[in-house]
Amino acid sequence: MQKICYVIPEYDPQTATHFRYLYGFVEQIRSQLNLFLVIEKNRSPKPYPGENYHNHLSWSPLRFVEDLILFSILRFKGYKTVYVHYSFLAALASSLVMRLTCGRVFYWNCGLPWQYHKKWSREVFERLTYHLINFLVTGTKGLKQQYAANYNLSLEKIRVMPNWIDLLAWQKKTLLIPKNDLRQKLELVGFSKIILFVHRLSRRKGVQYLTELLISLPEGAVCVVIGDGPERARLEQAIINQKLDSKIKLLGALPQETIAEYMAIADAVLMPSEEEGFPHVALEAMASGLPLVAFAAGGVGEIIAPGLKNFVAPPGDVASLKAKLHLALNLNETERAELAREEKEWVARYDIHQVAKIFLAEVVK
Repeated sequence: MQKICYVIPEYDPQTATHFRYLYGFVEQIRSQLNLFLVIEKNRSPKPYPGENYHNHLSWSPLRFVEDLILFSILRFKGYKTVYVHYSFLAALASSLVMRLTCGRVFYWNCGLPWQYHKKWSREVFERLTYHLINFLVTGTKGLKQQYAANYNLSLEKIRVMPNWIDLLAWQKKTLLIPKNDLRQKLELVGFSKIILFVHRLSRRKGVQYLTELLISLPEGAVCVVIGDGPERARLEQAIINQKLDSKIKLLGALPQETIAEYMAIADAVLMPSEEEGFPHVALEAMASGLPLVAFAAGGVGEIIAPGLKNFVAPPGDVASLKAKLHLALNLNETERAELAREEKEWVARYDIHQVAKIFLAEVVK
């Protein structure tokens, strides 16, 4: 059985981030691999089940040394493949060890990092890491081309693997949700349309466009905002200035495992991001049969069901996105039902069982 070390950024069952998807994926592949899990930040009072190690040092230089020692020990124990999810530090440390001992490092990254200015030292560090790893893994063919161009990587060095969703677990959650009770709890009983925004409140995720998009919402529509971040205070002030209290509800960051509840009572999902890779929110919207109103950032246009392309606008075109949002809210019952059917058929290709097969057969083969 192949030995693989899999590195994840954190372990916290109550996390509000998409990292929670990693826990189910690790369990999905564990039965077919001799897998050792490295957890960079353990935020849970209970240990992760199974063979694992969590970093003890938080200061980056010391943690880098800790990683060098850890990956050297794992290589001595016969682990010749390391798969790192997002951590540049772990990717660099494991690459140095594996290059000296004939091992391999796969590094997952999915987004548009080249669009954003960084300190020169960070830029050098990231580019060095991209060139030391054996393989970069990203979410779509289009992003593969962009990573190759922006970081001067050969296409042979980049492998493609989609993100995933556990459709059976998602469907079970949505079937068990008492929708009327949740509407009452959130004081949403009187609203005819509910729009859902589930993201970190940052400019990359388009929070600066929210008030402009929602100011012209029809009477009886409300946007439920789930997430927290550096732009929250600015958003709260904009809501006050534009008198949008009745059209927006800020719920803050919530455990990712509860998002299915809010999808179940929503009429549309809004994703005005400037940067996206392979967003789990898009998978959740499709699994819920909801219109996804979004900018065509990153891999969005590649991963969505064909019917959703009617609700995708060019990046930064707020007027177009506003029109798409109104279109989504005005779908009749037949149109909504047909779109939901198409989405649920389409998203089956991203089911966790299918993606696990891709991981085992195509990524770490």
